[in-house]
Amino acid sequence: MKDAVLFAQVIDYFALQVRELNIDAVVGIESRGFFLGATLGYRMGASFLHERKKGKHPSEVHRQEYTLEVG
Repeated sequence: MKDAVLFAQVIDYFALQVRELNIDAVVGIESRGFFLGATLGYRMGASFLHERKKGKHPSEVHRQEYTLEVG
């Protein structure tokens, strides 16, 4: 993200890879995912949903269990 041109190229590349999937929303997990997910959602014209760790979300929550933190 330090290099603005490279960051834009990465977001454009990600958006290009999934353009035919007609994605309605991008989900970003915790802090790093917020930056990338929100930017990618904006680029794709999709909404952005943020996911946080249990007990950290200030509003109504929907729970989904998963095993990988990164991967």
